[in-house]
Amino acid sequence: MSENMPIDLITGAAGIVGIRMAEELAGMGRRVRIIDLKRWPLYPHSTEVIIGDVRDEKVVRKAVRDVENVYHLSTIINHDRVAPEVFRSVIVQGGETVARCAKEAGANRIVVFTTTEVYGHLFSEPRFEDGPRLPLDEYGRAKKLLEDRMFALAENGAPVTIVRPPVIVGPRLQFTPVPRIFQLLRHNLPAPLLGDGSSRIQFAHVDDVVSLAIATTKSDSAVGEAFNVASGGVLTYRELMLALREHIGSRSRLLPVPVRLTLAVMRFANRFTSPLFFEPGQFEIIGEDYLLDLSKAERLLGWTSKRTNIEAFVDAYDWYLCMHPYPKPQHLKPRLPS
Repeated sequence: MSENMPIDLITGAAGIVGIRMAEELAGMGRRVRIIDLKRWPLYPHSTEVIIGDVRDEKVVRKAVRDVENVYHLSTIINHDRVAPEVFRSVIVQGGETVARCAKEAGANRIVVFTTTEVYGHLFSEPRFEDGPRLPLDEYGRAKKLLEDRMFALAENGAPVTIVRPPVIVGPRLQFTPVPRIFQLLRHNLPAPLLGDGSSRIQFAHVDDVVSLAIATTKSDSAVGEAFNVASGGVLTYRELMLALREHIGSRSRLLPVPVRLTLAVMRFANRFTSPLFFEPGQFEIIGEDYLLDLSKAERLLGWTSKRTNIEAFVDAYDWYLCMHPYPKPQHLKPRLPS
């Protein structure tokens, strides 16, 4: 690989976005450098990996040397059951360290990933980026504080852009509740339908998230701005489940589950245990429409989503099937001649 190729840094690249981002950047002929706590086998073979913590300024300064663009993905969630001060320091202090060091090193763009959980409830309105930020849990509050620090750095000349995705779906999906639903559908077991299934929840295909993040590095209009990113073709929860059931070839019944009862159970469990699958910022919106306005990205970046919500789930299921091939689903078994 040529030493003259531009270098892009990804922090915390082991997740669904980081690996796809590394693949895309490498395919564009760019050198990929990563900061992570360990080396993962799914990185492109040419990836340079620096083992370390984003809160360690010495490690970060080494990583940002000669870098053109930085994609800051490192985070931590309550599921990891760490002390509150560690939780917040990874998100806020780590993000601030990366952005400050990248600015001082002369990076062209610093793309910081947060979450639409900073908004809290959306109810039925498509949420614009400048709408109220009223997060519902510690994770959302930490991400909001990180955003505030990034906006302050941008006002002082840092080329920072914020990207806000909802739940990201696609190959290498790591959001535990979705594979649980895949298991139920695959084995023709009853699958939950929240309420009457009429709520519309917008997700983001990982490819759309990656393409928007890269698009922000190509436009000066992105500096100092936050962008929603999600996929199109938003269906009701019932429509999404029916389309997924058809793709899988499942005979599962959709079993209505009362929204109020679901919320009560999750709130009760959350009082006594660390969240196992959902954060409050995720389960408190159950049964509500959750829609994002994407016009800002189109207006400032010329970006539009290329994937749909059902494509996100179909791609996630197909990847899940590759990882869990047996028993073979009924619709994939060869038919014997009659």
